[in-house]
Amino acid sequence: MKMRSGVAVLMMAMALWVPAALAEVPTLEAIEKAVVEKWDALTSMSGTLDLALEFKLNPNMAKPVPLMGGGDVAYLKKDNPLYRSYIWVGIGQSKLVEAQAVSDGAKTQYEASVPMAQVRESGTVDTAEIGAPGGKPLFDMLREHLVLSALPDAKIGEKPAYAIAAKPKEDSDEVPVSTLEIFFDQETGIPVKLRAVGKDGAEMGSLTMKDLKINETLGEGVFTFKSILPPAPPAPAAPAAPAAQAQPADAPKE
Repeated sequence: MKMRSGVAVLMMAMALWVPAALAEVPTLEAIEKAVVEKWDALTSMSGTLDLALEFKLNPNMAKPVPLMGGGDVAYLKKDNPLYRSYIWVGIGQSKLVEAQAVSDGAKTQYEASVPMAQVRESGTVDTAEIGAPGGKPLFDMLREHLVLSALPDAKIGEKPAYAIAAKPKEDSDEVPVSTLEIFFDQETGIPVKLRAVGKDGAEMGSLTMKDLKINETLGEGVFTFKSILPPAPPAPAAPAAPAAQAQPADAPKE
């Protein structure tokens, strides 16, 4: 009889726990609403970026290569918000990729460099095409390319965070990432961590924002575009025209 009573209590506890556990996962709409409201209340933010990633530079590689990286980001709220980001990825201190973007709210200047492949690219695009570092523009940009869903709340360090999952709309063998998990600080709405998960379910790496500074004065000089690309090598000189050969003085005239 006692055993039956114990089983009954256990079953009841489980029945009560399941809906409570399910209730701990907020809806995507609730997460977006909270993040956008907190992001809109910011006047400025800045921080550094720390990246750690394992990636196969070549599909035929037996093991992925451990990559590291860093950078910084800054945002200033205005009628046309100012935004700057810089990031590099490499092996040790050898940079494989380097990129930056600086936005005046309407236009964004960008440039990127892959030194090993001698690839350099720069240009200007409408800021609307690349979104913004947070708030509703970020969610709009994510939805354009990815399928979003809610995850249970998490902690980044000691701070509570909202979490969402983002999956590609179409599977591709060329993209090794299965899911991106994005974590938003619950106090400020700032995206503070991105975690990449491979198709085998293992973590590939993460990008974390550190040294956050909120609502501090940022001079507009922070958002001045300064090229990070080395000067382009000079174009090869055109070959010199062959010198005319002088004829001997006693050569017959035509």
